[in-house]
Amino acid sequence: MTKRLKYQFDEKRVKLTLSLPRDPIHVLADEGRILQVLTNLIGNALQYTPEHGTVTISIERDKK
Repeated sequence: MTKRLKYQFDEKRVKLTLSLPRDPIHVLADEGRILQVLTNLIGNALQYTPEHGTVTISIERDKK
């Protein structure tokens, strides 16, 4: 998904960073809907981040 948004981040001069766990985290969700939700969240972050700012996407496993 981040590859699709890279152009928009580059155009606005906003850095996009990822902080992902080594092992994948599996989530039971509708793929289309979760993609839409994440795209909206990242799009909002880009919209409200000033030029030369940074948006960080971080995923962590809950202890539960």
